[in-house]
Amino acid sequence: MAFKNFPETGASKENILDILENFAKKMKPYSMRGLRIYSTDPHPLAIEAITKFLPFNRNNIGTHTSNEYASGLQYLEAEVISMLSNLFGLEKGDGYLTQGGTEGNITGLWIGRNMLQENGGKLCLLKTPLTHYSIEKAADLLNINKVVDVPCDTEYGMDGEKLKETIKLLYQEGYNNFLIALTLGYSGTGTVDPLNEIDAVINDFQSKLKIKTYVHMDAAIGGLVYPFVSEKILDFRYSSLQSISLDMHKTGLVPHNAGVFLCRKGLQNFIERPVPYLGLGKDNTLSGSRPAAIAAGCWSIIMLLGKSGFKKIVESELNLKKYFIEASMANEYLPPFIFITHPSINILAFHINKLKNSQLDPQTEKRFGLKPCWLLHDGEKKLFYTIIFMPHITKKIIDEFFASLKWYKK
Repeated sequence: MAFKNFPETGASKENILDILENFAKKMKPYSMRGLRIYSTDPHPLAIEAITKFLPFNRNNIGTHTSNEYASGLQYLEAEVISMLSNLFGLEKGDGYLTQGGTEGNITGLWIGRNMLQENGGKLCLLKTPLTHYSIEKAADLLNINKVVDVPCDTEYGMDGEKLKETIKLLYQEGYNNFLIALTLGYSGTGTVDPLNEIDAVINDFQSKLKIKTYVHMDAAIGGLVYPFVSEKILDFRYSSLQSISLDMHKTGLVPHNAGVFLCRKGLQNFIERPVPYLGLGKDNTLSGSRPAAIAAGCWSIIMLLGKSGFKKIVESELNLKKYFIEASMANEYLPPFIFITHPSINILAFHINKLKNSQLDPQTEKRFGLKPCWLLHDGEKKLFYTIIFMPHITKKIIDEFFASLKWYKK
């Protein structure tokens, strides 16, 4: 692919807009991009709110939940953090808007590493084989050399008993500080880590073994799904949980990039740096300079939808998931499907038994944007496909998917 050199002279506005228009015409709406897309069409209000503030070109550097002089877009960002902290069971939290889940995950582990280093001793990062790749990226950046996978249980979440065994073994090797990366909605399965079980293990071991832990939760996918349809608490009301990363540019209906980092009050002090030339005099974020206008988009959607509006969207997505499962059973020409999912997450992984080479034909994969990945099921590795049931997915698209499989006979 050849790119242009830096131009010697400028082009006309008309010429530039014509070129951009040609690019725009080639862009496909989410409804045409396939079944495994983690974002969706943004709400018109979010676009309007962001556009209103773009001409001011403001920078929201710093954390504004602790900024008593926050005003304008700083205030709106602080209110977004406050509302989302409340959603996750935290009366008063800190945090900021990020570039996405990866930044939030790195920030959480950065804080955790620095906090645990003050305890002295050896540090280990615990995760599962399903954990998002950004956690390993964080380990690399933070020079965390010991990373251990805790096996998953039969529900495809971190196994509490295996966590016990893993910590005991590592403790015998001299490790006394544990960063634990949990997930609320794994990208490949939609399953969740049982924070209630893990919290009990941690509290028991911190008392008996005098270990120190920092628990971070990657809720980039499930953060704006799970809380609206599940009565089971998986949030800051568990004392071991210190920070959460989530994305409003997924089910939050806000344009990219609208990630969110949440943590308990004061934890960002562990990554704080003095910046004398700033009004705040300090910065305790990873990104530093950040586009302020996105705060208006996030604030507008939360205010517009409220809990009831988000609940309605999520219930619609879960009904589509149910429709897909029922459709797979209604098609007599297909062999049985194997499903992996969580009842409160809008993701479904499926494997079609006895499919040739365990894969769909290339045309079907391309048309519906599906790519298989290996998952362990009943002690055997099998190829699974993953569908994300977002607002742009319809029953019509699901029907078209099953119609494309009619070439297959039992």
